[in-house]
Amino acid sequence: MRLPICTLPPAAHGTRREAVTVSPLAIAISLGLCAALPSTVRAQAIVEDGTLGGESSVITRDVLIRGILSDRIDGGARRGANLFHSFEQFNIDAGRGAYFANPAGVEAIFSRVTGNDPSSILGRLGVLGSADLYFLNPNGILFGPAASLDLQGSFLATTASAFRFGDAGLYSTTAPAAPSPLLTVNPSALFFNQVTAGTIVNRSVTPIAPGSTFLVGLRVPNGQSLTLLGGDVQMEGGQLSAFGGRIDIGAVATSGTVLLNPNGSLVISNGLVRGDVTFTNGAILDVLLGDKGDINVTARNISVLGDSELQAGIASTFGAAGSQAGDLRLNATGTVRIAEGSLVRNRVNENAIGNAGNVEIVANQLVVLDSAQISTSTLGRGNAGNVILTVGDRILLDGGDIFSRVGAETLALDDSIQLQGGNIQITTGSLVLTNGAQLQANTDGQGNAGSILIRAREDVTFQGRSPTDTTLPTAAFSRVDAGATGRGGNIDIQSRNLFVLDGARLIAGTLGTGDSGDIIINATGRIRFAGTGPNGQTSVAFTNVEGAGKGRGGDISITAESVELADGAQFVASTEGQGDAGSVTIRATGDV
Repeated sequence: MRLPICTLPPAAHGTRREAVTVSPLAIAISLGLCAALPSTVRAQAIVEDGTLGGESSVITRDVLIRGILSDRIDGGARRGANLFHSFEQFNIDAGRGAYFANPAGVEAIFSRVTGNDPSSILGRLGVLGSADLYFLNPNGILFGPAASLDLQGSFLATTASAFRFGDAGLYSTTAPAAPSPLLTVNPSALFFNQVTAGTIVNRSVTPIAPGSTFLVGLRVPNGQSLTLLGGDVQMEGGQLSAFGGRIDIGAVATSGTVLLNPNGSLVISNGLVRGDVTFTNGAILDVLLGDKGDINVTARNISVLGDSELQAGIASTFGAAGSQAGDLRLNATGTVRIAEGSLVRNRVNENAIGNAGNVEIVANQLVVLDSAQISTSTLGRGNAGNVILTVGDRILLDGGDIFSRVGAETLALDDSIQLQGGNIQITTGSLVLTNGAQLQANTDGQGNAGSILIRAREDVTFQGRSPTDTTLPTAAFSRVDAGATGRGGNIDIQSRNLFVLDGARLIAGTLGTGDSGDIIINATGRIRFAGTGPNGQTSVAFTNVEGAGKGRGGDISITAESVELADGAQFVASTEGQGDAGSVTIRATGDV
């Protein structure tokens, strides 16, 4: 029977949750010649290839294992704590399982596919023990909507050509011999030698338990690592869950070597030609638990689309004093595109204890569109992390937002607790915000807001308002909101030129109890505030103590070669509440 990969039903958007540590694997991945995933997959069972001689895998069909008929895989070539298997084909039908036996003392199981077909994993893949499982098929790997993992250890799936074990040798698909007696050490490399590496597709949306509505997709136990490394990786509505552990996704488009650090993270050098990673149809990565939990995605282009969600942090009701969530990192040599309502976030959830980690994006270009969001926040008892963007060429926010906040939920905490919001740190060539896009560093609760720090070699532009709600300006906000207690953060912009146009705004203010932050602008060229919004809204830089606010207003400091205010644009430092207004200082070497 042949199943067309392209016509498998898309995954439904579900929910997720739970996770913690990673076994110290040291894997370097050597990428080789491998065909891209073809449009069809031969869904026949599991067939060993005979390359291990008297140590070949022994497959027992139709064994009832944990409630489903499964293929049990015994035998294999034992080398110290490593166990090696080799197959001509490896596929699992929906509703069935495939389980590797785990002899005493075996800590890692390595499985390779030497035939020409991709693997179609439509059912359950498991290990009858605590060993980590490494699965290699250069031709491609598909995880269907009902695919699941039943493991006690970590899991790595790759379309590499070979595993490398330091100087001890390779376990390869291109020269499929029995493993050397020396392959008793931890793997140190995966070797790609293909012109085009195979694709990994994940559509898994399986529940955490039969009958549950809580969907987790492919899940490893709490604290373990889950790694996908292919030519391209396509998360087509699928989910990956490693609560408190780590998720690593990498894409490599040509020959080369990828390292895996002892903590399980991939290292793909900038000199290696990368493939693309895409998240669509509500795809989810989730590492939330009470501590740790890292997400790393490394590719040429990374696209997070269709209400997809990448999330790290501290889960509700989890954590303890001293808990620290891991970081969420996207690293692209090309473009990171986040759109269509998708979320990339790291947060301390309500009733959680501990500090959130950072969201870090490194790319040549970053595009955030269509109500998509990048955020760090705290809704519980802990500090928010930072949003750190290092983008070589350009950042475009078109109707998308980047924010860090201390949530109103924290007002229920003891008065002695003062939390800290995260900073938004942007380093780029140029920055453009339009159509109601916003940078926000606010406190709605009990804690200090973070600051917005922009460093651009070229121009920074804020322009216009939301086309669907003209009350929403394109803006940078740093505020202490009504009812909140804490200091506001600064808006600090350094660039060649700054343009604030057509009703856009820079605002630092306090409506609660606490001082406002400052607005600091340093431009080597010109600063221009001009144009009005659709309802006549002017373009402004504004610090204020508003209404019932209590605190000092922030200062506005402007330094440039020339400064232009047109069409009613203003620099305003004022107070309407209980506290002094700040000052406005303009330094220009040319025209004002």
